[in-house]
Amino acid sequence: MQEWYNVVDSQDKKFVQAIAEAMSINILSPIPVVETAMQNAVSLTFTHKSPNSLVPINSIDEWDGWLNGIWEKHPNGITTNRNGYIEFPEMREWSHWMYCHAHSIVKYDISGGNYARYSSYFVLADPKCGGGTSMQFIAHADGAEIYRSKELYLADNGIYIEFSIPLNTRIFTIEIDDLGSNGCDHYVLGEPQLFSKEQVPLANFADADINKDGQVDLSDVKIVRIAMQNSTSHHTDVNGDGVTDELDLLIVKGKAHEAIAAAAPSLIRRKRLTTWGELKSIGF
Repeated sequence: MQEWYNVVDSQDKKFVQAIAEAMSINILSPIPVVETAMQNAVSLTFTHKSPNSLVPINSIDEWDGWLNGIWEKHPNGITTNRNGYIEFPEMREWSHWMYCHAHSIVKYDISGGNYARYSSYFVLADPKCGGGTSMQFIAHADGAEIYRSKELYLADNGIYIEFSIPLNTRIFTIEIDDLGSNGCDHYVLGEPQLFSKEQVPLANFADADINKDGQVDLSDVKIVRIAMQNSTSHHTDVNGDGVTDELDLLIVKGKAHEAIAAAAPSLIRRKRLTTWGELKSIGF
């Protein structure tokens, strides 16, 4: 189902999503990004040092609250497996993930890049514990807290985390708090990446709905374009970098195009499907 979802056109993804939901299958939406940003983004890793990745500057004793090693799928497809008995559904879908155990503090020196945004998925990776575990994702920039998630449970598996990083930050820290339980607190960061100011991921639809009319369209694009030259009562700094500029315009344009494509007529969406035979009859 995930592979099917990934390859169909944007206007057909809702159709595949509906089938997956009916079958109780979790489908992960790809992280929306400004065009070409993914291939230029910097990945955060434990061990894989390359021109397009960063490794921690602190010790593994701080990373791993279980002190039993780490498990990582590198951006180039190589997997380091030290205690890999815990599986999670997305481990084959994501090109890169980092597995560890809370309480966990991982620090990166990001002074060499003009980083403005972080994004990743987050998974609690030990379903054997039932509902008996929870964690919290916290981020710091040079020691100051800049992001704190809600308390995360197994039901929150695969949530998407994205937030701004103050420009000129030197030390970026990810903290996964076990909230005192210290049991079953295995976690995975999926596709953890940093984006420079020129490579910021697209914000959520709600952030791009500038006039708050419930949809992202050309009227929102127009407002952002005006705000680049004149003051406005609308919040137009979509990417949260402190200024309304071409990046904000590009984000809203991209979201408007996605919305238009999603609303396009399609034989698949017009046909009401009630049986597997009807599904096959339209070519799937």
